[in-house]
Amino acid sequence: MKTLVSTATTLALAAFLANAQTPNAVRDRGATPQASPGPIVTLTGTLVDAGCRNRSALNMSLPAVPFSAAAPAQTSAEIQAGSQMRAGQGYQNSSQPAQQQNPQVSASGVTVDSKTLASERSDVLEHQVPDLHARQMDPTCAITGNSHGFSLVLTDGRMLNLDDGGDSYATVAIQGSTAGRAMLNGNGGGIKPQAAIKGRIRDDQILVQSLKLTK
Repeated sequence: MKTLVSTATTLALAAFLANAQTPNAVRDRGATPQASPGPIVTLTGTLVDAGCRNRSALNMSLPAVPFSAAAPAQTSAEIQAGSQMRAGQGYQNSSQPAQQQNPQVSASGVTVDSKTLASERSDVLEHQVPDLHARQMDPTCAITGNSHGFSLVLTDGRMLNLDDGGDSYATVAIQGSTAGRAMLNGNGGGIKPQAAIKGRIRDDQILVQSLKLTK
């Protein structure tokens, strides 16, 4: 009788220990432990594009590529050829791209109406969009209209990514700044604004509570 009680007690204890260890075992096998966020701090540094490939300290310290709204130099023959092409596409002249006449176009017996021609021409004339420059990535990691994620480069060179909420804060701040609006409208180049961020640090990420551009 004592042997049966002892055996039953041993089996019950083993089952209890197995059940108690199962959640930990599953967690250890399937999940990567994540550090707890630190205390709330205020960080200052340079806001840059988190998607930039060259994240070296030297590249981060470089100024944004200068913006130039001037058109590239053209020879007289190129100007004349361009004017003829634009006239054939329905434009009055090369200096007035917005005043389009939208005539019907015929080719080998096929006639295309003006509405269809206008809708199909948008891809061909993409280079004439004013904000095209703003939608190109800057090699120095400056923020452009193509930036979707942001990072803060501290004075000691450390680079911390913003969380999803921080990206939203940064987008709103950039849209509200003079330089940011000029860049997004195609009237300015990439920007590397100074920012003050309040939040918690977890690994290489900032859990942002507030963000303000300081310069």
